[in-house]
Amino acid sequence: MAKVIAVGGPKGGVGKTTVALNIATNAARLAGMRVVLADADPNRSSMDAALAAGEGMPIDVAEGLDHERLAELHRSRRYDLVVVDLPGARESGALTALLQGHERKAAVDALVMPTRPKLMDIRPFRRVLDEEVTPIGVPVLVVLVRVDYRQTRQAEERRAEIEEWGYPVAKTATRALDAHDDALERRVTLMDMPRGGQRSSTRAAEREYRMMSADVLEFVGLDAAKLREQSEGEQ
Repeated sequence: MAKVIAVGGPKGGVGKTTVALNIATNAARLAGMRVVLADADPNRSSMDAALAAGEGMPIDVAEGLDHERLAELHRSRRYDLVVVDLPGARESGALTALLQGHERKAAVDALVMPTRPKLMDIRPFRRVLDEEVTPIGVPVLVVLVRVDYRQTRQAEERRAEIEEWGYPVAKTATRALDAHDDALERRVTLMDMPRGGQRSSTRAAEREYRMMSADVLEFVGLDAAKLREQSEGEQ
């Protein structure tokens, strides 16, 4: 039976697709898992990026998704992991329908919700968590993303605040580094970008997303030891 991780949230522009792509890539290339990326967003951004990356992203891709198909993937023995790129912020009703379906039973093991640590992001974020996600009963892992280097303290304050609401937060936050957008422009993964020296932004971005992916995989009970071993070897 595959583990299913859905990635989505109430606000656009927070890197939902980037998070989904990196979880899938790290799980496949470093942890050796059999992975399918299910693109449920009408924009098909994650599917396009995965196909463009070719062998750099050794995963299967499923275009379009409904609750019945999601439940089928959940029961699958063909894959170890299913990563779902959920519909965007303007289609939050579709999010609920996809996760809950007609049986009022979630077909996912966790909902990963990326957010920036800014107040304008956090307020609608909590409303969706409390009013739409919690009633479904899906375990939620919040991921702080696109953190400005000047907002490190703010990010830690937001982490504590979200945890006080009763929602777990991934240990690793990712910063607002140009390497993410550069990789998409080059149609490659972060792993296949020119790496530069130890302090390069590409290496930093890759390391942060590798550790974030490890947090997510462990949240659903998957082994992320190989991801953490590689990160420890770079220190």
